[in-house]
Amino acid sequence: LIEGFPKAICEAMACAVSAIGSDVGDCRAIIGDTGRVFCSRNPESLRDALQASLAADLPALGHAARQRIVALYSVAPMVEKTIACLRAIARGAG
Repeated sequence: LIEGFPKAICEAMACAVSAIGSDVGDCRAIIGDTGRVFCSRNPESLRDALQASLAADLPALGHAARQRIVALYSVAPMVEKTIACLRAIARGAG
């Protein structure tokens, strides 16, 4: 089973932890440039992501990860996105 929107990655990022995730589901969209995304079913890609993460400025990436989650997935932006979606549906239904 593949989780389309991995909440564990969001929770880690909200705690200022730079995440590593596979290129499955929404991982790439969630992580952005604040962590590493590796090719699923490719051990070398995972190894490279881990090595790059260990060589990175983790406090800075963690800070950026938290900012990204707050900006994109906290309550206010999610409410705005939901309202925009509902308005688009209402316009299409009319």
